[in-house]
Amino acid sequence: MNRWGPVAVAVLGIALALYTLFGAELGTNALAFLLLTGAAALASFYLVQIPSQRRRQRALLKLAQLRTSGVELRNRGSAPMSKQARPTWSRQVDDWERQVLETAQLLSATEAESLRTLDTFPLQRIRGVTDPRVVHKVSMLSATLKRLDALIQRHLAAD
Repeated sequence: MNRWGPVAVAVLGIALALYTLFGAELGTNALAFLLLTGAAALASFYLVQIPSQRRRQRALLKLAQLRTSGVELRNRGSAPMSKQARPTWSRQVDDWERQVLETAQLLSATEAESLRTLDTFPLQRIRGVTDPRVVHKVSMLSATLKRLDALIQRHLAAD
């Protein structure tokens, strides 16, 4: 979360309090300074905080969309496929993982790194799928999808 919003509100509040308490004694130069300070605080809020919130919302939407396409990829990998289709599916999974990491990076480097490093995960048993590379990728997809869902839910709860 960006800290400029509370700072802007605090500066504007202090400026208004000073004007209320000492307006007559401060004179026009001090009044102009207080008004400019308040305007700068509000401007910083609108120029920094609001675009940051919009970028965050766009990143969360993109991650949710990527989660949907990841589920589709996992489901395709969980069904028997021809040897000729496997390399294309595998490249699509790799592209998907890259997009997820790039989008998570927009939220934070920590979030992206937590998705990049899966540690251990159970290999799934998939009826009709015998290629161990496909089983491994499907298992990785499932683990990443769980983490991705938790990341999205965590950020939605923070709103």
